[in-house]
Amino acid sequence: MSSKKLAQTFHDVRNALNVIMGNAQLLQESKSLTLQQQECTRRIVNAVREVSAALGDYAIEVDDARNELKVAISVTEKGKA
Repeated sequence: MSSKKLAQTFHDVRNALNVIMGNAQLLQESKSLTLQQQECTRRIVNAVREVSAALGDYAIEVDDARNELKVAISVTEKGKA
């Protein structure tokens, strides 16, 4: 996979996760959800958080001229962000 394609894939996955998370959070604010719907919404939010954590906090830069992909990883100690 080319570096440009990989960067685009990361971007697309993150965008999709943001849309899913935003909609799930809106659902959580609803007062009319059944207990089962509340549980499903909670599971969606948790799953998005887990996938986001697995992807990490990457800053991706593509240098087409050199056919390089530069990935910067930001690491913080849990609870000290």
